[in-house]
Amino acid sequence: PAIKIERFEDLFNRQKPLILISGAVGASGYFESRILGHLTPAKIRVVPGFNGAARNLALISGEGEGAVGSLDSLTTVLEMPGSRLLLRLNDLPLDPASAAHGWSAPPLAAFAGGPDKDLLLDLIGAHARLGRIAALPPGTPPAVLARWHQRFQTVVADPAFLKEAAAQNLLIAPVAGERISDDLRGLLSDRSTAVRAALARALA
Repeated sequence: PAIKIERFEDLFNRQKPLILISGAVGASGYFESRILGHLTPAKIRVVPGFNGAARNLALISGEGEGAVGSLDSLTTVLEMPGSRLLLRLNDLPLDPASAAHGWSAPPLAAFAGGPDKDLLLDLIGAHARLGRIAALPPGTPPAVLARWHQRFQTVVADPAFLKEAAAQNLLIAPVAGERISDDLRGLLSDRSTAVRAALARALA
């Protein structure tokens, strides 16, 4: 009998691979879908070549069973009857609008295992955070940096700004610059060789 998928754990006992559709090979959703299958007991088959409306139509028709992506890109999918958010790949905070929709799920770290676990979880987390860079040039005086930091905090806390962002399905969840800096240093360190090897194993 078919197993009803209510939680990510339900995939562990399913014999048929879950068909995850993604954008082009090389897109983050493709890599993350392959990593998902590598780190967990879930049987995953990744089918690339679906973007935007084509992805939504494939999910409606049943050609694809699921997709990996940011919450804002998956809003249309998640609002379809019967759709479920099974897993979150990173630890970024949910914005209030997503929390209000009930778009919450356990993190990949709760189910991931194997020798590549830490390297690939760090890679996924760094990618999510590095897409949020807003930086000043090296050598910027501390007073100028503090002034721009205060301006940024004012904008992302402004109710009018948040309302406009919500109307466009944009998620506002700022991440501290210190964490972005740590991610950049980590990706440029000697550890990058080990990360590339782990990714190659996930894609094998």
